[in-house]
Amino acid sequence: MKNEAERLYHVFFFTMLYILGHDCKSNREAGLGRADIMLWTPQYGAIFEFKVSESPTDTALEKQANEAIKQIDEKEYRHELRESLLPIYKIGIACHGKKCLVKTVLD
Repeated sequence: MKNEAERLYHVFFFTMLYILGHDCKSNREAGLGRADIMLWTPQYGAIFEFKVSESPTDTALEKQANEAIKQIDEKEYRHELRESLLPIYKIGIACHGKKCLVKTVLD
């Protein structure tokens, strides 16, 4: 059930980026795993990782957003964008129902 909810947020967000004309890929193999979404622009690259929280509290959402950033680092998703000299944003998104917390780290 948790994976289904995560997949829904992922697909919704990816569809918005794609419709807006961004160059992005979903579940692309990178580093030691598959990043949820990778985005390229002329100015920067971005790696998005989604997590679903069991609770809508700010503490629980922050914990999941931090887990998403940690996963981006541990799985070395940046490897795919490493050849580019552009700044890379690591973006962890934690969701619970209509509540969402986004954490962004410039790499």
